Amino acid sequence: QVGQEYESSGGSARMTEAELAAVQNVTGYITKEEAIQKIKEQVPDFPDNLAPCLITLVQDSTENEDYYWLINFSSEKDNAVMQAAVNAADGALLKFYIPEALLGEGASLSYEQAQEKADAFLRTVAPERLAQTRLKETDANARYAESDYYYLTYARIVNGIECEFNSLDVRINAKTGHVGSFYTNWNENAEFPPLDGILS
Repeated sequence: QVGQEYESSGGSARMTEAELAAVQNVTGYITKEEAIQKIKEQVPDFPDNLAPCLITLVQDSTENEDYYWLINFSSEKDNAVMQAAVNAADGALLKFYIPEALLGEGASLSYEQAQEKADAFLRTVAPERLAQTRLKETDANARYAESDYYYLTYARIVNGIECEFNSLDVRINAKTGHVGSFYTNWNENAEFPPLDGILS
């Protein structure tokens, strides 16, 4: 964590001198205001009544060592909190979660319709990564409408083989059709040796 800032109706709390210095020393990244706008643009059905309540600039703990903006949004009416993260360099959406309490009503979806919605969403926010994935077969129960959610995992495929711990994950509410959450687990710096000379 590099810097953290709380937002409230009375204004934002002051960051410590160390946090301010750390944030100011990080150059080449979008501002927190730009990060908020990127989230609003990319998250489907973003609730209009939400405002940022906690803003954090974080350094990725994986080998990527990238920075990302992690932002919580809340409403004066509800106690629920939405969380989202975007890459601090280019504003690409990395993950989000919206509690059901913050979403309105919608139409129920079949598994096939949910898959189409997930595909369309990923083509918008992560087209290059989506092209490198394959939708994993889900538990048979996930295909039935009795389930409240459809969980769709798009596994990264390299040399025809599923790459462990690299995927795009989407959760869709079967009853309302909302995209309730999205999570990216992707190591851009991973190196894959050629398969020449090894057994199939």
